[in-house]
Amino acid sequence: MLPPGFQLIYDEILSVRLPRMLLIQNRRVGILYRGLQSIAIALAAAYCVETGVWQASRPMEPWSTAILSVGASPSAITNSTASYCASITGLGPCRSLPRDEAFVALNDGIFLPTMENRSWEGSSDACVASATKQQCKDLVPNNIFYNNAGRCSCQRHEQFYVLAAEQERLEIFHGYRTDLKNFGSERIATIFGGTVFDADMVISGDEVRNDNDELLTTFFSPQGTQCSIGGKPEWSRVDASHGITVTLEELLQCAGVSLDMAPWHITNGLRTVETWKTMRDMGLLLELDLAYKSTRFLGLGSRPTVCHVTVMPLPSLTAQHSYSSLLNATVRWTRHARGVTIVTRVTSNYLAFDVVTMVQNLVSVFVIMKVPVAIVQLLTLYCMGSVSAIYRAARQTKLNVFTQLHGFIAKHLLAVAGFRGLV
Repeated sequence: MLPPGFQLIYDEILSVRLPRMLLIQNRRVGILYRGLQSIAIALAAAYCVETGVWQASRPMEPWSTAILSVGASPSAITNSTASYCASITGLGPCRSLPRDEAFVALNDGIFLPTMENRSWEGSSDACVASATKQQCKDLVPNNIFYNNAGRCSCQRHEQFYVLAAEQERLEIFHGYRTDLKNFGSERIATIFGGTVFDADMVISGDEVRNDNDELLTTFFSPQGTQCSIGGKPEWSRVDASHGITVTLEELLQCAGVSLDMAPWHITNGLRTVETWKTMRDMGLLLELDLAYKSTRFLGLGSRPTVCHVTVMPLPSLTAQHSYSSLLNATVRWTRHARGVTIVTRVTSNYLAFDVVTMVQNLVSVFVIMKVPVAIVQLLTLYCMGSVSAIYRAARQTKLNVFTQLHGFIAKHLLAVAGFRGLV
């Protein structure tokens, strides 16, 4: 027999107290409980699959992503016989653009003009001689000549479609970078992946290592249908190392649009863009959404092995402006071009093993599994009328020292009297 103080320590520390279990034999309640348990298990499983219980999500940033123009396709139309060249009266004949005007490089993409508005304006302070008018005609062909109080000016404005804009060839490079911090370590590792190199690269402090793995690139329409780009259903890392060669027409077909389509087709019927008859007039934004994923089982210890590129068409008044003048400042050239802007955007996150995230997700799973017990307990103890009162009485024992003290003393006196009667 231990002393009272040690006995209390033994009871509180060196022992385990388990909760009292109440077994309710009720068929309907049992069926309800098992049904709720099945739903909770399905929700917990879906939560584990969706979040990856052991994986933490890290943001990805674009890295070595570029869209380059490499010229028109060899099969491009070289004369102005295309149907759109005469689709709107008042426009000049279609014409091809020189290479330095056929595209505009952007920070996150490229702009390809489809329609041009150009203005020329020249002026001089000596208009008395006929040579000045001839000079104006030489500088600005097909001009309108003005002579006002000794100062002459010549102006010209023209508007035309760019010939065979759909046949512009592009080379697409894509990649990502992300920063990871391992549990219990202060060192941050930066991971680089993409089509520029033949392997992923990891930089941690002064340590650099490579991870040879595949990175397949596949293109999809907004509806999820796989597209064939450059004659291939998918591009391996080796094939894409020199750029994914694609024409603007292929990207438009993958997105399900064309430059001769009316703008309201992709604005859900909105007619706020009625001024522009076709996408060739208004302009278009093509967004290449890059989603990097892993095809390994449950993504265990694996970096992204595939990149799903979704070509999203978005209505936009995409335009570019440029200005120029000759060295003698007598002629000024203004260019306003509308066309197709192509940009890239990384939409996925990098998933990596993380202890803290795993513990948090497991706690969430345990909470989900406790929900059926709480629901059934609420129904049986408070929502079944007199039956609930019986269940509560069986589950709970009311103890009041002052009300039960008399009965406790009477029982002990009776035990003492019985003992004395026996001896």
